[in-house]
Amino acid sequence: YDTPTPGTDEFSAWTRRSVYDPHLWLWIMDRHTKQPVALGIAEADMITREGSIEWIQVLPEQRERGLGAMLLQELVYRLERKTMITTASWETRNPCHPERLFEMCGFTGHDIWWLLQR
Repeated sequence: YDTPTPGTDEFSAWTRRSVYDPHLWLWIMDRHTKQPVALGIAEADMITREGSIEWIQVLPEQRERGLGAMLLQELVYRLERKTMITTASWETRNPCHPERLFEMCGFTGHDIWWLLQR
């Protein structure tokens, strides 16, 4: 994502969801500044045995170094041990072109799902 990381309230709400697993929240920290430079979040629904990649974000100045791929591959590895299927979604008009990252890491398909709200 090119948007700011979710705020504390949103993070807190995510940790109360039934699909929350602390082992599926990964941060990459800069060892010199001790600041986070990348974040990956996945969820695992143990009832349906479905995993989903929810968030991959790398600070703009840290991009093109393989950090997003590292996060994505580690999350997929962790989900393989818990679930039978892993899905990912992203905004189709995202200027960061997240589909390139997912394709590079082996994801296939270009299905479009519509979210309907009342």
